Amino acid sequence: MRQINTSLSKDRRVEGYINRENTISPPTKTEIVTEQKEIIKRMTDFYKTSDEIKFCSQVGSLKLIYSNFFKINKKIHDRYRKGSHKGIRWITSLNKKDDIELVKNYNDVGIEIRYVKELSTSNFALSDETFSFTIEKIEKTKMATNILSSNDKLYLNYYNTVFKNLWKKGIDINENKRY
Repeated sequence: MRQINTSLSKDRRVEGYINRENTISPPTKTEIVTEQKEIIKRMTDFYKTSDEIKFCSQVGSLKLIYSNFFKINKKIHDRYRKGSHKGIRWITSLNKKDDIELVKNYNDVGIEIRYVKELSTSNFALSDETFSFTIEKIEKTKMATNILSSNDKLYLNYYNTVFKNLWKKGIDINENKRY
């Protein structure tokens, strides 16, 4: 694991900092994670600590998440129904008919899905506190070999804007009669 220098003072990196609301925020941290166990741990923690999740990825990532994290997705939907989570939204592209069944499985457990004709951005996941990103092509049985993971507000705000714009352009899977 390699930490990227975020040019913060030592005190802020180590101890966090007091934000405008006078609460202690965690230190800003951006890292490249390359160890498989650590990537899985980060993804699990990402789910468990989130209050909202947004994904933008090709269908291959959906297949991987379905194989490895589907139960966690269902738990989050339970939290959503109880009002303690804002839910999961996912943007993807559908290129094959067999992708549709997988997308319907996610939709059936309450994950909001929109698709775009061509997804030109790399895979990213965004929660209220964490951003994860990879440029690797993700497939059903192949986990990413490296991810960029950050809680830096610059990444969170930028990719939240990217997500919002794609979400506006995307087509709700429930609105398309073809599927």
